Amino acid sequence: ITWHDGGLHNRMEDLDKDGIKEYNGWRHYWNPLDVCMACTVPPRKIMCFNGQKYVDCTKNFPKLLQQDLNESRKEIRSPSDYLKNNIDQFHTELIFFIATSINLDKKEESLDYIKTNFSQETFDWVKENMDKILKELDS
Repeated sequence: ITWHDGGLHNRMEDLDKDGIKEYNGWRHYWNPLDVCMACTVPPRKIMCFNGQKYVDCTKNFPKLLQQDLNESRKEIRSPSDYLKNNIDQFHTELIFFIATSINLDKKEESLDYIKTNFSQETFDWVKENMDKILKELDS
């Protein structure tokens, strides 16, 4: 398997303990809205061997995705100074948060979270860009 990742961590490991290693890493290219691509890790992508080839099985690992979502929620709720002062970084973290919540089938819950905890402007930005995020996840 070749998957250039720009230096982010990717590894083969048996995540589901079935004796076959999964490819646990991050999406190769993730910048659906042309914000700061280098600002944060793209959403997790896990590839499983189906007997003939490796296929996307990210949604089969909800515990890992939930850890990612919890870390992202913490980051957007208690942002570093860099995140507070850089709108592209903030938007990139929101994209990661939404993409991970979609993979967990928690899109509506996450939208409610954003609406409740952030400005109307932030919520409107997320709603305006939701189709682009969904399209990128499906590619």
